[in-house]
Amino acid sequence: MSEELGIFEVMYNCRAMRRIKPDPVPEELLLKLADAGNHAPTGSNVQNVRWVIVRDPETKRLLAEENRKHLTAFMAADTVEELPHHPKAKRDRMREAVIWQIEHMHEIPALVIGCLEFSEAQADPTRAGG
Repeated sequence: MSEELGIFEVMYNCRAMRRIKPDPVPEELLLKLADAGNHAPTGSNVQNVRWVIVRDPETKRLLAEENRKHLTAFMAADTVEELPHHPKAKRDRMREAVIWQIEHMHEIPALVIGCLEFSEAQADPTRAGG
């Protein structure tokens, strides 16, 4: 029971992690994270998520450049202001977090990218979960 309380405590209290330390992440922890992600529920239980873990500095740099290009265009369109349901102070914090990410993404020790695998069987609409 105490383990469940710990899980719920995390679920209710964990905030978004937008500023990530550059400290190394052990390989076994990354694999455990991917394994936990593989056990998450998916529509019709197709389990079509695949994980790409990027640690190579040059690959991270290239991904960071693409991220910078697209997020800079996103920010230039002032799309954050299109979130009127958030107070201005929160929108400003969101903007600052995105700018930090643009400037520091290449420093993140491991990028964990979730990808969907689309196979012919999964394209069958009769298998779609609702």
